[in-house]
This record gives sequence, C-alpha cells and structure tokens, in this order.
Amino acid sequence: MALINPLCLGIDAGSSKTTACAMDVRTRVVVARSMSGPCNWNTSDRSLAKGELLKAIAECLTQAGRSPKDVTTVCIGTAGVDLPEDIAVLQNTLKTELHEGVDVVVYSDAVTALASGTGGVLHGCVLIAGTGTVAFGMVDGGRAQARASGWGPAFMDGGSGYDLGARALAAVAKAHDGRGADTLLLEAVTQHLGISRPEDLIRWAYSEHGWSRIAALAPIVVECAAQGDSVADTILKHGVGELFRAVKAVTLKLDLERPPHPFRLVLAGGLLTEGCLYTQYLLEVLKEAVPGADICYPAVDPAEAAAWLAYGPAR
Repeated sequence: MALINPLCLGIDAGSSKTTACAMDVRTRVVVARSMSGPCNWNTSDRSLAKGELLKAIAECLTQAGRSPKDVTTVCIGTAGVDLPEDIAVLQNTLKTELHEGVDVVVYSDAVTALASGTGGVLHGCVLIAGTGTVAFGMVDGGRAQARASGWGPAFMDGGSGYDLGARALAAVAKAHDGRGADTLLLEAVTQHLGISRPEDLIRWAYSEHGWSRIAALAPIVVECAAQGDSVADTILKHGVGELFRAVKAVTLKLDLERPPHPFRLVLAGGLLTEGCLYTQYLLEVLKEAVPGADICYPAVDPAEAAAWLAYGPAR
C-alpha cells in the first residue's frame, strides 16, 4: 500500500472571501485550492464565518481526494483575531471538525501578507493598501513586531481605498458647488455610479452602510490622475504621503533600516499593483526616503503563504 503524505492547510480568511490551499508536507507542492464566502471573525456573524471557513476546508480536501485525518497542521491568516479567547475558539472549532491532534496556528493577515513576499521569512515590512491600509513589520522570525495605521475607515486610514474614495466624493461636491476646482472626477464618478445629477450622490452615499462602496471609487481617482487631472493627482499624492509615513513609522520602531543589510518591503493589496500610477508615485518616494528597502510584491497568494507558515517561519 502506497504511503500517503500528510497535508498542511493554509487559509486566508478575509472580509470578502475565504481561500484555502492544501500542501503536501513532504514535497511542499500545492495539491488543491478552494474558495468560499467571507469569514471575518469580527465583522461577520460568527456562525456564518464558521460555516464559510469549514466549507473552504471541506472543498479543498475533496479536491485533493483526502480526509481530515490527513491534515497535520492548519495555518490561518485573518483580521481581528488577536485576543487569546478568540484564537482558542478558532483552534477548538478546527480540532472538532478535523481531529484533536491537528495543530492550528493563527496569524494576523498582515503576517501572511508579509510571508507572501519574503518566502515565509518573518523579517521585513509589508504595506497593504486596499479598502483599508496597514503597515506591519517583524524582525528575527517574529521576535519583535510593529504596526502603523490599520485602525479602520472610521479613523480615515490614510492612503487606503476608503480615504481616496471619500476625498473623491468631497472633491466632486466642491466642484459642483463652485467651492473647489473643476475636476474630471465629477463626470467620472457620476457616470460610474449611473447617476444623472451630482445631487443624487447624496442619496447614493447614505442609502446603505459599507466602507467598501466608497473604497470602490479609488480606481477612478487613479484613472483621472493618469489623464492629467490635478485634483485627482493631489488626492493620490496625499495618499502616498500617508502610506510612506506608515512604512517609516514601522521601520523606525523595528530599526529595520540599520545598515548594512537591506530588508524586504512587500507592497500588497488591490491598490498597489505593479505598474499602477499610485504605486509608481509611492515607489518614487520609498526609493529615496527608505533606501535600505528591497521592494517587492507577493510571490504567492496569502493562502499559500499561510501554508508555508504552517511549517514554521523560514529562516
């Protein structure tokens, strides 16, 4: 009878979706992937979050043609699970569903984002900019860590999608009223939302709660800036300044810029894609102001990075 290699599971449990990755422990080859709905332990209903998490795991194991007893370790990267009691609930949930002997490791999603660009080494800094933003760093395999920003949209996390989108709405209102400069954003935002009159933005803005609705306007700011719009360009450059200050705060706290060794600075999140104007502006600032940074992008998705970390941080 052929020997069946054990598996480890890496999971990225996010506010928009949950992804899982099964990796062969001996060969370190990914053998299956799956996706399910949102699983944010703090912003989702706990029972729904648990259901989506278990759905992703079950589908991943089905695709791999394996059973729960084949899993030796599960590593989860998620937001908002920081308290020991929350971690214990998550660990007990998986032990009950898989088997009591499975090891369950829980990391912040910022940790898996860092690992996605460092090959699993927990040393360096990651800057994530999407709906929200956070700068996070670790040194010496996690001996010390620091973060800046990441307080959430209510605190106007500078440089985030929500920040850019909210400033775009403000610029549109000012341009329409005659309180601010003319901007391409006025037409671009109303067309994007299918609104015929700028005044109808009021109804749209207050019709339902959701930070992501505002953040979804961020790409329009980038597009208008690329077309030469000075208002949109100013919004982008303000955001870049906020992102840079978050990175700088982390590198100073951890003394990452101490020569002679460079450190990895991973740029992650939907707003910081390679070649994007926003990213280009940020790179100009970072290369001059943080010369010790080896800037890179994620080499794998967060779920696969979590699977790497299931083995323990690389050295």
